[in-house]
Amino acid sequence: MAKKVKSKVPKRPRFVSAAAALGGKMSDTVVRIPITNIYADGDYTGIIYVGSQKRPANVLFDTGSSSLALDGKFYDPSKDTSAKITNLAQEVSYEDNSNWIGGVVKTNVGVGTQPLVLPQINVAVAYHESSDMFGKSNGILGLAYTKLNNAFELPGPTIPPKYTFNQIQNGKTTYLEPYFTQLESAGVVANKFAFYTLRSMINTAKAKPAADPLNNGFLILGGGEESTDLFTGNFQVARVVGDTYYNTNLKSVIVGNSAPIMVAATTKASGNVSNAIVDSGTNSLVLAQTLVQADPPKAVAHRRQHLVRCPASGVRPHEQARSIGLADTHLRAGRRFGR
Repeated sequence: MAKKVKSKVPKRPRFVSAAAALGGKMSDTVVRIPITNIYADGDYTGIIYVGSQKRPANVLFDTGSSSLALDGKFYDPSKDTSAKITNLAQEVSYEDNSNWIGGVVKTNVGVGTQPLVLPQINVAVAYHESSDMFGKSNGILGLAYTKLNNAFELPGPTIPPKYTFNQIQNGKTTYLEPYFTQLESAGVVANKFAFYTLRSMINTAKAKPAADPLNNGFLILGGGEESTDLFTGNFQVARVVGDTYYNTNLKSVIVGNSAPIMVAATTKASGNVSNAIVDSGTNSLVLAQTLVQADPPKAVAHRRQHLVRCPASGVRPHEQARSIGLADTHLRAGRRFGR
């Protein structure tokens, strides 16, 4: 853990802003959302507020997808005076074989303890989903880019549901702005966010896991580096090199105090943007078999309890990459950064 440098003369904290270094600025508005891993089997969920009544919805925050979908058994747009029915439908399948189908409405969505509300947000109302899709949560909020948020235009309203899967698939493909993109485009927050978490799996050592600080954290919209109560030492940043998933360049893996295991860069022939992605929709650290075998005595952990939630990519004109930093990434195992 990095140590703070002591100074005899109190100074105002100097924030090293990833956004500023890339031509942006520190956010005037920062929204801190409490999150927990107890409702989605280790994945992190938090509260957003939906519709005219600002109904709290507990959604999974997922950087590996882009759609905002609510369970139709939880949210009824006919009872939401701000909801506008559309002729759009979405069908999203994830790599863990979970999936949902729903009609899209436009309605108010708010975040924060005193909800910061934005109107006309694209919300899919899922009327068919796999049994393992939402778990104990009420929906999913994808934080990735527009390329992953495809929808289908149909001849008439998609709520109440009346179109078959094949009819939806035969509709005209379009792309919807994801929630965070809409939030940033409206100038509400800066084009960045941060997660503060302490565990990737639920800690069950205490009688009430929900109250255990190890199972809780924050999603910080529009900020990160100003939250000095959540980390010590220098704020480390990494560049996002694509605008579909959160692609980063992984340089090495370090186990304990051993020498770094170098990771090969991606090649043009592979067709991949980078050699790694960051995905909050999985609680696993998945390494290539070549890395696991690189230093067998170190016994690098390789558990794949949940596959990455990554829907198939569509095609759309270039959208500016959302950058969270400047440096390439080194992964260190056996050491916890932060508080």
